[in-house]
Amino acid sequence: MVARRRAQRFIPAGIKAIFLARDMMKYDPITIAKDADLTEAAQIMVNHRISGLPVLESNSEVLAGIITKTDIIKGIASYSK
Repeated sequence: MVARRRAQRFIPAGIKAIFLARDMMKYDPITIAKDADLTEAAQIMVNHRISGLPVLESNSEVLAGIITKTDIIKGIASYSK
C-alpha cells in the first residue's frame, strides 16, 4: 500500500490510463541461467548498465525468478558475517 502511494505521487493520474506494463516492457531482455555464478550476473549488470536480470531455469526459457544488484550485495554482506 505504501509503495502504491509513492508511485502515485510520481505518476500523474491521466498517465495510468494511457500506459500499460506491456507498453514499457522489453520484449528481448538480457537473462541469466539459474545455475550461473553470481559474478557472471554482476558483470552482465555492470556491462549493460541494468539493475536486475530475469533468471531462467537451466536449459530453458522458463522464468525461475529475478536477481537484482541489491540481492547480490545482500548475498556478499551475509557471506562476510
